[in-house]
Amino acid sequence: MRSGMCNILSWRDHLMESNLSYKAKLVGFTLSQYYRENHATYPAIRTLVQNTSLTINPVQEGVKELEKN
Repeated sequence: MRSGMCNILSWRDHLMESNLSYKAKLVGFTLSQYYRENHATYPAIRTLVQNTSLTINPVQEGVKELEKN
């Protein structure tokens, strides 16, 4: 397994075991689906809204929580 894939799997494990809110976890797992080694991962907020079935405010709150942690 490539090192980047190991890193994202470890990050997902850490996310799952964290005390973050459901919004941050859902947004984080959704963001991890866009991960590509050596490429920036910046899906639009609207894309995250569609992928998570959350509204804009909870998605933005999840992103902010992830950025703080």
